[in-house]
Amino acid sequence: MNNTISEQQAVDNLTRQTDYRGLCAHLIAAINGLFATHCHLFEAHDEDGRPDLDSLDENKTVFREFPSTENLPHPGWLKDVLNAPGDDQSLPIKAIDGNESLVLGIGELNGVWRFLYIEKCLENIDRERLKYVVKIFLNMLNLLDRFERDALTGLLNRQSFDYRFEDLLEYHQRNPSRTIKSDSLSWLAIADIDRFKVINDTHGHLFGDEILLLTARIIQSCFRFDDLIFRYGGEEFIIILNNTDAAGAELALERLREKIAAYDFPTVGQVTISIGWSAVTPNEPANSIIHRADRALYHAKASGRNRTTSFEQNFDETEAENNSDIRLFTPKT
Repeated sequence: MNNTISEQQAVDNLTRQTDYRGLCAHLIAAINGLFATHCHLFEAHDEDGRPDLDSLDENKTVFREFPSTENLPHPGWLKDVLNAPGDDQSLPIKAIDGNESLVLGIGELNGVWRFLYIEKCLENIDRERLKYVVKIFLNMLNLLDRFERDALTGLLNRQSFDYRFEDLLEYHQRNPSRTIKSDSLSWLAIADIDRFKVINDTHGHLFGDEILLLTARIIQSCFRFDDLIFRYGGEEFIIILNNTDAAGAELALERLREKIAAYDFPTVGQVTISIGWSAVTPNEPANSIIHRADRALYHAKASGRNRTTSFEQNFDETEAENNSDIRLFTPKT
């Protein structure tokens, strides 16, 4: 349990955070320190990304405790707190009391519902203090979410990719038995709109922006909630596919490529994308994984565009003799 802290310290710590993981960790620490208790932060989302959990589908709702990515059984209180009346007009808080606990539903953002489970009953005055801390957390959460998203497409941006991908690599390093190179649980794909400069030069940047926005929406429709989608820069998108094998990743990426090619874009007509992808392996620098996917993307472009290329299926990887950090990628014959 954390040492006792003041409200001022709790607010100061929360407002210093610059990423989601740090913000959530300091919310838990603030509640533990202010009320001498144990607090748990839970997250729930629909597997397909529906923002409405009121009609809870046990088979579709994923429930986890922050910061773990392991799925948990649904607790008995989950439906109760979702159906509870609002506790405060100014905050999206719903509360239910247990014999020796308090559960708060603290609202939804981008399809993720959050719940605080506090191993202590709180008096009314402490509940008001708790609401104050939660309000600070929610304000910061909304601020960080805007900071992490691309203004045009609404996708996660490159800055958020950097720390989220590092988080994923750390997870694989902590769980090496779950990641086997021939059957990896995560894959990184780079998708690039073909001949996008020609579209901009021919039709203007407003039409180019519309192509980017529509492409982003199509990408979102092709993947699950647990898969991460980023606008990496310009006409380039990164997709991280989680909890699937190579065949599943290839099927999803091919479905995306085909859906883009079949879509009738306004004014422009047909637009295609090229995709390069590679396995996410533990104990490897992020730039090495990105470089492999980028090499596969280059191969897709050079092979005629509008195609999906797997690095593992098309290249042999060898290390240079004098520098183990440099890898040579030789096309398979």
